[in-house]
Formats: sequence, structure tokens, C-alpha cells
Amino acid sequence: TFTRYKNKPGDPNSLLDNNIWAITGAEEGYLWITTSDGLNKFDIRKNQVILRYKENLNDPDAMHGNQPASILNDKKGYLWIGTQDAGLNRFDKKNKKFHHYKNRPDDEQSLSHNRIGKMIFSRESSNVLWILTEGGGLNLLNLQTDEFIRYQYDPANPSLEGISGNKL
Repeated sequence: TFTRYKNKPGDPNSLLDNNIWAITGAEEGYLWITTSDGLNKFDIRKNQVILRYKENLNDPDAMHGNQPASILNDKKGYLWIGTQDAGLNRFDKKNKKFHHYKNRPDDEQSLSHNRIGKMIFSRESSNVLWILTEGGGLNLLNLQTDEFIRYQYDPANPSLEGISGNKL
């Protein structure tokens, strides 16, 4: 049999929204679920949501962006959450704090675009996170230095080797 989980207005133990973007199993017995309205921690044993995170721009340690589209779990205790409108969030599960990575047009070592598509950790190095953006090309985040390397399409030089467009 299947159990249907959905948002129940006024119930803090239900999903924030019915539109689910991504799911990851971070710790045994828990799932992290991104919805169109935020991040949910689901307890499999209790069969309910136990924590919900939404954007709060007045709190520097809160999540940025209410549309988390992709999520990854790493071995260091962080969740990586790519949003549709607010860049990349790194969530420290132990301290329950978010760190934000956003596009800063004047900084070539920042994220190239705030609309994140997919993410994947490098097979060659646990200190590299690859990030596909929907308008800024491909980004490599060096997890040791917190600096980005951008791989972008250059319409002025279409014959150069590289990616074929910036919407990935």
C-alpha cells in the first residue's frame, strides 16, 4: 500500500507544499524533501515532518529562497540546496545554520547565476562540487577555498572549445 503525504494547512508536521522538487536520504531514518515552499526534514519512524525551513531574509543564518530545486548530502554533515531564485545554500545540520552562495556580478569567483539546476560531487575529489545553472553555465565550487570557477559559453567566440550554452 502507498501512503500519501501532503501539505495540511496549519499542521507543522506536514509538508510545506505539495510540489516536491527533490529528495535525499541524509541520515538513517530521515529524508530531506525540497518543495516549492521550502525544505522539510521527514522522520520515517514517526511518519511525519519534524522540521521545516523557509526563507527568512531577516535572519542571516536562515535559508535563502523558497524554491529549493535540488539537494545533495555530503560526508561532512552538510546539505547543499540549489534554488530556483536565490543561489546555493549550504546547511550545517549540526548547528542548523545556512551559508549562502550567490552571484555577485563584480566577483568572477562567485556563483555565475542564482538559478541552480543540478549538482554533483566530483568523483576525483571530495572537495569539488559541480553546479549547473540555468543561465550562467557550469560552475566548479572548490569546497576548501569556497571559490568558484566558471565555465561559460562565449557568444563572441563560438568556435572556442567549451560548453555550447549557459542554460544547463
